[in-house]
Amino acid sequence: MHPHIHCIVPSGGLRRNGTWQLPKRGNAEFLYPVEAMKEVFQAYFMQHLRSALEQGLLALPKGFPYKRGPYYRWKEALYAKQ
Repeated sequence: MHPHIHCIVPSGGLRRNGTWQLPKRGNAEFLYPVEAMKEVFQAYFMQHLRSALEQGLLALPKGFPYKRGPYYRWKEALYAKQ
C-alpha cells in the first residue's frame, strides 16, 4: 500500500469577470502542463509533509525514519516515484 491523493482539476478557470477561461495552449483538456504541475505539487506536498513531521503533527508507524540520514533516504525514495 502507498499513500496517494486523487484530485479533480478543471480544464480552465474563472476570470475576474466570472467568465470561464479555457486553456490558452497545449492539451485542451488541461489548464496547465501536466508534468509541470506534478513537479510543483510534489515539491509543495513534500515541504508541508516535512513541516508537519517536524511539528509532530502526524501519527506515523513505529520505525519511521525520524533521524536526518534515514529521513533523507526515505524522502529521496519518494521523489524517485512517479
